Amino acid sequence: MSYRLASGCVAALVVLGCSGSDDETPSSALALTWVTAPPAEATSQSDLTLEARLTKGGKPVANEPFEISVDLGGGSVDATSATSDASGVVQIAWTLGIPPIENKLTLAAPGRDLQLGASVSAKVDTPYSPEPFGDVNAYLEAQQNTVSTEDLAFMGGRLLLGVGADILSLDENANIEAWTLSGTPISRALGIAADGQGNLYVADSDGGALLKVASDKTVSLVTDTNGSEPLQLVNYVALAPNGDVLFSDSCLGDLVRYDPKTSSVVATLQLDPSKESGPNGIAVDREGHYAYVLTENTRLFCNFTNVEVTDNAALYRVDISGGGLDTPEQVVGGLGLAGDGLAFDAEDNLYVIVDKQKGGSLEESAVQVLPAGGQELRPFISVSNRVIANIAFGQGAFGETTLYAALLAVVPFTPADQRGVQRLEVGVPGLPLLPAGP
Repeated sequence: MSYRLASGCVAALVVLGCSGSDDETPSSALALTWVTAPPAEATSQSDLTLEARLTKGGKPVANEPFEISVDLGGGSVDATSATSDASGVVQIAWTLGIPPIENKLTLAAPGRDLQLGASVSAKVDTPYSPEPFGDVNAYLEAQQNTVSTEDLAFMGGRLLLGVGADILSLDENANIEAWTLSGTPISRALGIAADGQGNLYVADSDGGALLKVASDKTVSLVTDTNGSEPLQLVNYVALAPNGDVLFSDSCLGDLVRYDPKTSSVVATLQLDPSKESGPNGIAVDREGHYAYVLTENTRLFCNFTNVEVTDNAALYRVDISGGGLDTPEQVVGGLGLAGDGLAFDAEDNLYVIVDKQKGGSLEESAVQVLPAGGQELRPFISVSNRVIANIAFGQGAFGETTLYAALLAVVPFTPADQRGVQRLEVGVPGLPLLPAGP
């Protein structure tokens, strides 16, 4: 979609003296203004044409060089430099990025304290659909493996995928091999997370335990309690900045913090499964201050008969900066039947999975975006007849600006063959995972 913006609209003004000039009277000051202003909001990937005018004492300044930079949003410009014409006008052709996030651009004069910024909030009118990455389903069928894919993580230049009792390893060309594991058996790897030290933590839902796969592929038990009672359905796992392991137990309603250095649970936070629903996905922000937690309805997933099948999934944030787990604060409520995986990009936008139901059937599985500093989720990705279980930004050869998604086949809500990995180029890199590990 192209936008040609009405001329004569001055949206922003920067009036700064020319660096090094002895004449700093108002009449001699350089002024840079928009004459075709950026809109407040536009559809993602829109082509915008902006014009700015440089004047001095009210008269146009020609032949002034400028540099143009895209600062946020993953968009692009046709040229990163331009020169003012005889009318003092600099023209910018700007294509907005793909995600529904804030896009920012700066026009600056090199060597002068003179610049002008533009900010546009992108929206997605028609949600995107990811493309398949390899054919994991065909591989599993050849192995006569009927279990669904669940979670994914990047470690050691490979994409790791949890599939029941197995961990699959994919290269950047989607070639697949299965890890040969020893030690404690994995029952069902519902969540996985790499710790930066060559270890892979596994949320073993059916085994009611948090496990660790060492670099030699030996599996060991980390804990099977929340500190006081046995675990029931360990769903998701993530790492805190100091190396502590955060994991959720959806049916207990617990978010648990485990310290590998002392081999002990240091904090447990319990949500009310009937009101707040059970905790699932976890993502830690850039500063390591908050853990963001998605919840899911516990009637279907935990068979809690006192819970109605309703859209009570929500996004919470929990302060983890003090070494514990503080009182949860709801960020967005009423998301749908279930929230699942989530991930930050490098610009602090949060991508969250939301599953919605209608009449007891799956209506939509979607990835929505909470823009940095925002309070409302925006539509981004939507799929039908499939369930997106977890997401992660690629690393290395997988492309740092590509969002990968693990599918979950849930019969009868989806066909059994709707499992595997899909991906979508988003133009913005993922937030580097916090260094962690004992």
